[in-house]
Amino acid sequence: MTTTEYDSDQPGFETVDDCERCLLLLDACTGAIVSALGDDLGSQPNVVDLGCGVGEPGLSLVKTHHDWHLTGIDLSPALIAAARQHAQEQDLTDRTTFVTGSMDRLPIDDGTVDAVISRMGALLLGNPATTAREMARILEPGGRFALAVWARAEDHPLLTLSHRAITTHVAADLLPDLFTRFQQMAAPGVREGWLRAAGMSDVVVDAFDWVVHYPDFDSSWELAWSIWSGTLADLDELTVTRIRSTLHELLGQYESRFGDGHNIPATCQMIYGTR
Repeated sequence: MTTTEYDSDQPGFETVDDCERCLLLLDACTGAIVSALGDDLGSQPNVVDLGCGVGEPGLSLVKTHHDWHLTGIDLSPALIAAARQHAQEQDLTDRTTFVTGSMDRLPIDDGTVDAVISRMGALLLGNPATTAREMARILEPGGRFALAVWARAEDHPLLTLSHRAITTHVAADLLPDLFTRFQQMAAPGVREGWLRAAGMSDVVVDAFDWVVHYPDFDSSWELAWSIWSGTLADLDELTVTRIRSTLHELLGQYESRFGDGHNIPATCQMIYGTR
């Protein structure tokens, strides 16, 4: 599947549970996003989170940046409803707005945003070139953006090993070709090109590496399975059990030396710059 074939109106996660399982994997990216934004957003900045899911990392950042106003955008009404609920539970409704919408058709006026953030949403889902133009449209001159985006699938061992475990027992063509898609998008100059063509300047692409501690196999299995479950929902119980056993075997190389789960590395691109 090429980037031009990807459905801009397809949410990244099927369910709220899938999205919330992924928070463990992505938490480390939040600090990197903040560092990439810098400290020059001005007073009471308007910040937009693209592909906000159930509200993270935006809600966590609003709690620590007390003058921010956050607008979260996601295609999934269920995820947006969960984000609003989380904001209410954390008494953050006065500084957060969550809207169902596409990253490629943002329901935001021109030049009204101080910063755009995204964690595995923008320049990965949707039509990346169109998303880049929409980011440039809504940012005010001098506005900042910071995006954490998956790079090569090979740099995401949980994805790679779960794919290997599944294709040991079922045909590979049942799965979406994330390897080709990720490789195309992460190639040198591709994402920078979309952003520069949209009018962004000072675009920087760095690698960000981290390690996720999964306290037990079940936690890593649930996240790995959620990546693929949308296309494998009809598998019989015996096949799923065999896939689970194979993944457990493959993850052995990442077992904690303390015997308390797995420590699995991951790498993404951190992309940031200025309008």
